[in-house]
Amino acid sequence: SGHLISDSIVNRVVCDRIGHPDCSGGFILDGYPRTVDQAQNLQIIVSGMNCCIDAVIELQVDGSLMFK
Repeated sequence: SGHLISDSIVNRVVCDRIGHPDCSGGFILDGYPRTVDQAQNLQIIVSGMNCCIDAVIELQVDGSLMFK
């Protein structure tokens, strides 16, 4: 009904997925993290994997252009 999934569920799914062997060379996350809790969790996840976040790209688009 238009609600976001809870942080705990999203965090678990992301943690599980980036733990797969095909992510060992790196990965791109789109739309995650959305909240401070998710961002803190991501930092814990990558620290535990002995890796780091190399780059962040933020795209800002005028709302009226998003529907064209």
